Order: sequence, then structure tokens, then C-alpha cells
Amino acid sequence: MATPAFALLYALVPILVLGAVGFGIWRLASASRAHLTFAGLLSAYFQLVSGVSLIVLLSGLTALLTAAGASLLGPDFSYRASGAAGFSQPAAAPAARAATAQATAANAGSSGPSSVVKPAPTPIPVATVSPELRERQQLDQERQQREGLAQGISLSVVAGVLFVLHWLGRRNVLPRLGQDPRPSRAYVGLMLALFSLTGVITLPLAAAQVSSFYTAPTPLPGTFNQPQPPGGTLALAVAVIPFWVAFLMSVSRAAHRPEPADSSPTAVEEAT
Repeated sequence: MATPAFALLYALVPILVLGAVGFGIWRLASASRAHLTFAGLLSAYFQLVSGVSLIVLLSGLTALLTAAGASLLGPDFSYRASGAAGFSQPAAAPAARAATAQATAANAGSSGPSSVVKPAPTPIPVATVSPELRERQQLDQERQQREGLAQGISLSVVAGVLFVLHWLGRRNVLPRLGQDPRPSRAYVGLMLALFSLTGVITLPLAAAQVSSFYTAPTPLPGTFNQPQPPGGTLALAVAVIPFWVAFLMSVSRAAHRPEPADSSPTAVEEAT
């Protein structure tokens, strides 16, 4: 239960660190012209919550796409089956041992090299999955799919509502305080870097895992080298593309708009 919370915390810590570094660079670059105002802090709050909401939304969409991949391509494509297979002797092994024993007893009184009977080779145990174990594995995969659907829906709905509320607040509140409601260049650049790095890493990784899933030989049941299901990585690679494209377009628009005017108190007084 604590894993999603820790995963979210680990995702937020780099954002906070990068935000603190960016704020320090801004303070050093602007020198005496840097002023902390209520409108500026409120704008930073709206952008921070909006960015975190988009990350949580990406997590929810990834869980939904992973569950959808299990429905379309089979549960093994998205979820790892739990449990280990047991080793069982083939059915022909007892009969072979009995025949060898009878032949040895029948020729026990004989002499000569021809009377030596070689024992039949013992078949090597083969790893098999019992029907009961396979049924438990299918039930576990179905449970993982249901949990993924529930988490995906809840994360997507909550994150989407939070993002829309803060987007509306930024558009309606900031203009009343004399603050530009558009997202800052630092915000769109940071979010573009985050989503583009995610896409650059997951796209080739998903391609490699999918090709291995369909072309590599099926591992023996009960072994420890079970392949990683490619559904989760592929879902993340697909889900991040709209975010990547959206912030790439936002950066392009931000690069073409003019620099913000100096809104320091001295400039405002001279203008009035």
C-alpha cells in the first residue's frame, strides 16, 4: 500500500530540488531587481500544483493503458504471474524402472558379458505448472488488473480535476493582481525536459521489451529468469507522448512572445 505513495514522493523530490535550483539561479541573475510579491508567489503555487497534477495524471493514464493492454493482448503482456512451478516426474519413469528391475532379476543367474543388462535411463524431471497453480496465477493477474484500473481511474480523475481548478484559478486570479496568467518560460521548459526525458528513455525500452516478448523463446516455468512484462513500459511510452507534444508547442509559443516588462516598484511609480 505504501509503494505508490513512496513512488510519488520520489517523483516530487527532483521537481522540488530543480525548482529550488531554478529559484536560486533567478535570484542571482536578477540581482537587485528580484522582488518576491504575493502575485509572484501565487503564480508559482499555481504552476507547481499544475505540474504535479500532470505527473499524477500521467501515472493514472499509464495504469489505465497497462490494464487495457492486458485485456487486448493477454494478462501476461502486462502483469507478471506470481508463484513458482513444481517439478514432477514424467509418468513413464516408474514403468521404466520396473522393467529394468524385472530384466535384471531374470538374468541374475546368467554369466558372461552378454548377461549384463544396462538400466534404462531415468528421465529428467520436467518443470510443469499444475492446473491449480495456473488458476491461482490467473486470479492474481486479474486482481492486478482490477487494482490497476481502480488506481488509474482514481489518479486520473483527481489529478485532472486539480489541474483544471488550478488552471482556472490562474486564468482568473492572476490578471486581477497584475500578473501574467500564462505559464512562465521556466515552468514550460522544466516540464518539457521532464516529459521528453521520460519519452526518450521509455520509447526504445518499450520497443526492446515488446520485441523480446514476442520473439524470445518462452522460459521454463519455475525458473527465475522470467521476462519483464512489456505492458507497463509501453503504456508509459504511449501516455507521455501527448504531454511531450503539448509542452513542446508551449515552449515554441513562449519563445515567440515578448519578454515580460519590468514591473519593479520604481518602474511602476515612474509610469504613474
